[in-house]
Amino acid sequence: MADISDTYLIPVAELTPGSVSAIRNSVRDYLMNEASARLSMPTSQLVIRDIRPVDDLVMCSATSTAATLDDWKYTTGTTHTWEYWSDEAQTMGDQRFVILYGIRDLSMRNQAWSVTPVVQDISLVKIDVGNATKAIWDVGCLGAYALSGPPAAVTNNPILIPQNVAYQLTVYCDAGSIVQYLQLMGLVCEPRGKVISP
Repeated sequence: MADISDTYLIPVAELTPGSVSAIRNSVRDYLMNEASARLSMPTSQLVIRDIRPVDDLVMCSATSTAATLDDWKYTTGTTHTWEYWSDEAQTMGDQRFVILYGIRDLSMRNQAWSVTPVVQDISLVKIDVGNATKAIWDVGCLGAYALSGPPAAVTNNPILIPQNVAYQLTVYCDAGSIVQYLQLMGLVCEPRGKVISP
């Protein structure tokens, strides 16, 4: 996966169900192998789980306002500006690895899909890891499939945030004071028992 240089999003609606599963499984295997190698731990001592927005990524509920609930809800602030989606500059936790491979628009989760979709006022998501911008995802592609189910998009080049490494998530807002429901698609790998013990 590290040899792939494309960082754009592909709408899930343009992929076969098998393709989406293949990307997710490939991301899972890559994450497990990276964490195992960097932690010098066998995979049997590691667990992979879903991301918690607040506890794992320190997400904001509005620009520079740390969220207190683990949900994917964000209220935009200023029109036509970049805003912190994670609470300013953060450092990934010790013995925790996060990988991001896509994004999902949950704005219609409490509404019927036959109604007009909620306007998506976040157009770009920027992911910085260490001293580099790893991706700038154009989430406008989600709107093209808004009436066909919860819009989602994935990438063939997932973004790894290793333990103890600085990261920053920002969004470009097209309008202010709009509640948005964008969920990062990704996984967490850490030692068994750190959070869960399956």
